[in-house]
Amino acid sequence: MKSDEAVIDRIQLVAAAYHEAGHAVVAAAMRYDVFGCFIDEHGSGVMSFRWPAEEMATLEGRRRLLIVAAAGDVAEVIGLRFDDDPRDLDVDAGQAAVRVAWLAADGHERKDAARLEELAREEISTARLTARRMLDEEWDDVEAIASSIRPTEGGDA
Repeated sequence: MKSDEAVIDRIQLVAAAYHEAGHAVVAAAMRYDVFGCFIDEHGSGVMSFRWPAEEMATLEGRRRLLIVAAAGDVAEVIGLRFDDDPRDLDVDAGQAAVRVAWLAADGHERKDAARLEELAREEISTARLTARRMLDEEWDDVEAIASSIRPTEGGDA
């Protein structure tokens, strides 16, 4: 019988695999060059893709990046069959949302921290909904990638 700690560790690995696969599938669906994704035996992961420099300064480009960033958490929710995401958005996606909100705001709104926070929440909500729709359409790919990057019981990928 597995210990509670071993079961929790296994759930973390599954969650991480869905998370990174979600980023990868949405980035690919948005026509970004995806180089790969990886998780280690502790559940830390990374997904690598090329985000075109010309998108960095545009509102639409930042929104697209936010959708990719939000896709990881959304994929975890779907994959682990949660009713809703019980956590806050990960740090990278949260920072992306603040940048999007700042670009979306006019000069007056940029000086109002409460308004920027509200805009960031709206952008996150929209990004999550878009990511959810994209992931639903491509879920078989998420499953395939998640299974391929999840370490096995012995710790090998």
